[in-house]
Amino acid sequence: MTKTIGWLVLLLSWSAPVWAQSNGAKTNKAPAQGAKAAAPTRANTSKAQKSAGAVPARRRAAHKPWFKGYKRVRYRRFDLYLATIYDGNFLFTYFGHNAIRMRDRRLGGDINYNFGTFGFDPNFRSIMIALYEYLQFKMKYWLSKVSFRSSVKWYRYFDRTYNIRRLNLTASESSKLAKFLRWHAKDANKYYPYHHYTNNCSTKIRDALLAVLGPEFKKRALVKRGQTYRSLVMEKVRPNPLLAVLMDFGMGPPADRELTWWQEMFLPDRFEEYVAQPWWEKLRGKPLVGEPRFLVKRRTPRAWWQTIYPLTWVIFLTVLWMLGGLALWKSRFFRTWIRSLLLVLGLMGLALLGMMTITRFPEPPGNINLLFYHPLHFWVWWWMARKRWSLSPLRRTRLRWYFAAHVIGAVVYLLLKVVGLVPYQVNTHYMVFIILTMGLVTLKLWREPSWGVDVSVEQAKEVPEAATPSAAAA
Repeated sequence: MTKTIGWLVLLLSWSAPVWAQSNGAKTNKAPAQGAKAAAPTRANTSKAQKSAGAVPARRRAAHKPWFKGYKRVRYRRFDLYLATIYDGNFLFTYFGHNAIRMRDRRLGGDINYNFGTFGFDPNFRSIMIALYEYLQFKMKYWLSKVSFRSSVKWYRYFDRTYNIRRLNLTASESSKLAKFLRWHAKDANKYYPYHHYTNNCSTKIRDALLAVLGPEFKKRALVKRGQTYRSLVMEKVRPNPLLAVLMDFGMGPPADRELTWWQEMFLPDRFEEYVAQPWWEKLRGKPLVGEPRFLVKRRTPRAWWQTIYPLTWVIFLTVLWMLGGLALWKSRFFRTWIRSLLLVLGLMGLALLGMMTITRFPEPPGNINLLFYHPLHFWVWWWMARKRWSLSPLRRTRLRWYFAAHVIGAVVYLLLKVVGLVPYQVNTHYMVFIILTMGLVTLKLWREPSWGVDVSVEQAKEVPEAATPSAAAA
């Protein structure tokens, strides 16, 4: 009890001065005469006194952080690389491929982000559905994630050159690109409709860098360098001469319009060429990509015939066909030569008509080749296959004008093309083939009107021997 009273007295004696001081501040009483003025406190110092300068204002010392004087640097978490894979030995590998390699310093991942993934079941129905969807631009490609080591092993097995370049991006840009790739790799976002010119593996990476670097990335790619879809595609499909000639034949005026460098980037090597330009060092202070590192190099070179352009093949076939026609000029097999010509022209016209009606490809519309290479040649081919294919003078006249009309039409078209009255199309070599081959047939029919007339056995008995045409042996 005594201890409790003692502690209570001690507490009251300690709190009394504090209570008196605060009570005096509240009542704001003047001090007695002769007493010392109390030291100015925060409570009894008015704003007027501070503004008048009677009492010096107290300032709180500024807090000095421990890192003051050091430059704040953002941590780089991702190392990004542009992987460019060159052409292979299969049709869908002729144009090359590219991907983004991303190394995560925090989690330790090393993954290739690949926008060129597609697939279908290995049965006839699935293959036909995939082919139809591809022709209609409805085929779905998706962004896949593959281990970097597995990717290198895969392309080494298929003997394709594999090249990587480091993307010299800032920490912020690297994070943005990594976020872009991860968002598009989700199941709900990874699928996209494929288009071989405007929406493929290369253009998706191009658009990703545009989203990260801004409009400045596209500014210098709006120049035209004289390239067209035809010239770029023909350069890539040279390993397959038959496919190259068919594609060249099926391309119309839309394929011969001059492209910007931005449009050329549907090819991975053109995209790599753009990001490796030296002007990036002037704009950004360092190159956009580093030096190339070839992890895999192609071991087997192309054969000599796989490096020839389609134009050379068409010229070679034209000369060969003309030599065959001249060799068979006086032979009874000349009609077989004509029928072979009509069969080839009819098949090419049927293929072109299918491209223009069944597919949604942007190249075939407006193709003038259909006027000279058309399925109507099949009718003349069948008519000439009959044993008696021209007994009537009227039919022989129609046959001559049929071939002559194609020759005259091809000549007129080339003249209008020179003047510029028809849409520009690189098809002069196909027009020359029509003029030479059908011109040779027209010359044969015009110089020998009775050539090719076969008289049946029954008619030969009725007609006197002297009146039988000398051309029956043909």
